Amino acid sequence: MTNGLGMGDAYAATLSRIMEQDGDKGRLGIEVLMWISRSERPLRVEELCYALAIEKDSTELDPQNVPAIGTLLNCCLGLVAVDEEGSRVRLIHLTLQEYLNGHSHHFDSAHSKMAEVCLTYLSFQSIKDLPPTLLVSPPQAPFLEYASYYWGVHARKELTERTKSLALQLLDRYDHHASAKLLLRKQWGWPCQTHYQNARSTSGFTGLHAVAYFGVEEVVMALLRSSDWEVNGKDFIGFTPLLWAVRNGHEGVCKLLLELGDVDPKITDNEGRTPPSVASENGHMGIVKLLFECKEANPDSPSGDGKTPLSLAAGNGHKDIVKLLLQCKEVNPDSSDKYGQTPLWKAAGSGHGDIVKLLLQHKEVNPTLSNNDGQTPLFGAAWNGHDGIVKLLL
Repeated sequence: MTNGLGMGDAYAATLSRIMEQDGDKGRLGIEVLMWISRSERPLRVEELCYALAIEKDSTELDPQNVPAIGTLLNCCLGLVAVDEEGSRVRLIHLTLQEYLNGHSHHFDSAHSKMAEVCLTYLSFQSIKDLPPTLLVSPPQAPFLEYASYYWGVHARKELTERTKSLALQLLDRYDHHASAKLLLRKQWGWPCQTHYQNARSTSGFTGLHAVAYFGVEEVVMALLRSSDWEVNGKDFIGFTPLLWAVRNGHEGVCKLLLELGDVDPKITDNEGRTPPSVASENGHMGIVKLLFECKEANPDSPSGDGKTPLSLAAGNGHKDIVKLLLQCKEVNPDSSDKYGQTPLWKAAGSGHGDIVKLLLQHKEVNPTLSNNDGQTPLFGAAWNGHDGIVKLLL
């Protein structure tokens, strides 16, 4: 840079020097940069070291293959550092991440390689022998959490036949694998924390549930062809594979499941949520349309607490879905939940002025309906400080 070159030229020169190192140093340096720049979250030191120790087609981890963090830092020639707490590895600067994003040829098939490493690790006998009730990764398996959380995310971005084969092996009897409960730990607090914490196992959370959760369409198709699955089977929180795909916005998997003909879009979870309710609540417009193409799906079906898809969409600010639902003759625009709150009440109290306008334009909407405590939508807007909506309602 002191010779007039830019930051990008400096990074390019350093990468060339990394690749020109003797022995395995060049390969290790590039793999470290790949994992740090393409990971789904910052990696802990132990996670990175274990990821780099996993060999293709291996059936167990060789502890002697786990590199020291000092070795990895040396291989990267100053482009990687460990944070002040000493627990996570990072690139030296945001501009390096930007540079690597724009020069992806350095990491060909990065996501498929990372998915394969995760799946290979989860297939080790020592990992399969872990109890399926784990809430955290044990010290002897520091890579278990990352592999459980993100193998499907990497596979969805880039999938090879080898990765697909490894996924199918993992997904057989998946509800008995330690990674199943670790994966669902990401859902604490939704849909119900009590269900999760009180569950002794992830009973019913099958391989089909897991791949629908991740949204890997090719693996869903391969799984359905490989054996007979209970496509409407519920897991321990009452979710079917369709509900997981809906919740996480995987439209392609939803379409695949609905095209089977055996999937029931009316099945509710333990909280009474239907697929249309879950899709509306989370703002997945494409899935809402897809579900309403099925004659069996009810666009006005209330959940266990009485909230309809319209109420959920209005309260969460999903204007396009509100507009679509108001066009359905089956939808009652003044439906109230168990608290007596209408869709207008939810929108006004949450500060979604554009949805309030939309609802007020509907001739059947009564703007003065109060909730169970006698509070009107005007009260909800005023209480929460939404002065623009107060003016609209006045």
